[in-house]
Amino acid sequence: MEATGAPEQRREAVKIEDAVASFMLDIAARNWQESTQRKFRTLLVDRLQFYASSKGYRYLNQMTLDVVTEFRATWKDAPLTAQKNIERLRMFFRFASDREWIGNNPAAKLKVKVSIKEKDPFSAEEWERIKDAIPLYQDGHGRLGQPNAEELHAFVLVLRLSGLRISDAVKIERSQLVTGSDGDGFGLSVFQQKVQRTVYIPLPDGRHGTDDVVSALRALPPKSEKYFFWTGNGGLDTATTNWRARLEKLFKLAESSTGSRKPFAHRAHPHRFRHSFAAEYLLAGMPLKAVSLLLGHANTKVTEKHYAKFTLDQQRQLEDLTRQAWAARAPRLQVVKGSKKKSA
Repeated sequence: MEATGAPEQRREAVKIEDAVASFMLDIAARNWQESTQRKFRTLLVDRLQFYASSKGYRYLNQMTLDVVTEFRATWKDAPLTAQKNIERLRMFFRFASDREWIGNNPAAKLKVKVSIKEKDPFSAEEWERIKDAIPLYQDGHGRLGQPNAEELHAFVLVLRLSGLRISDAVKIERSQLVTGSDGDGFGLSVFQQKVQRTVYIPLPDGRHGTDDVVSALRALPPKSEKYFFWTGNGGLDTATTNWRARLEKLFKLAESSTGSRKPFAHRAHPHRFRHSFAAEYLLAGMPLKAVSLLLGHANTKVTEKHYAKFTLDQQRQLEDLTRQAWAARAPRLQVVKGSKKKSA
């Protein structure tokens, strides 16, 4: 510019609030789930903008690594939540860097130590206790039994036997219950957001000694013309929260109504149905890639990170079976070896 005499072009500094607003509009336009958008909104609007304002930072280029590190120090998050928020923060600053609003990503070097806790599925005993407690469940109006128990029973079966997250189970549409590609049995056709594809999840119908979730769904009294478990009125978040409360009440009932057996309600939560689904299929020998696809994970690394215990258990089973085969084959090998030596 100096050689040609052209005036220097300076980019006007971008305000933090404008950058955040632009990012939020972008993820909304990309049809990200409302629950995901809400998490970004909490981090960027409620927390980052508030912190920046309290410290007198107005522009994005003021958010250096030191400043972002200080912002991170104000968090009271658990390690795993902090890790997720750092990933969200990096995504936001990468968005800004791609548009040349900042020189580099100040959150790229932020770190937090996280120990991944192995996912804990429901034991066979706990699963039976939950099912036994369903007929005893009363709703908020003190109503016991049908149709209240029927709906709860179907919902619990869907969570346990489809592996869906609770928010996805709440919004299942009646049109999603379809026949398989071979015309044998029924399942759910589910669009998995993270892999951006529709996955067919077969559902047990009782023919193989399993719980009949298909009949349970078909027998439900109509809650709405479109959905199985949601009227469609109000927000999905509210409906999901209500179902969480019902399940929490069911877990406590399952614990209190079973005498002196081991307590588990303090460890029970809806996501454990999903863990049980994944562990069951991995231990049965289903390939990790197939389980990952059913769960809707972005890649198999996510599945392996959370369910490595069950893939290791599967490997141990294979090793034990191999050693058993060696033991069963050894006497025959000795006979064959001896017969060859004698004939020689």
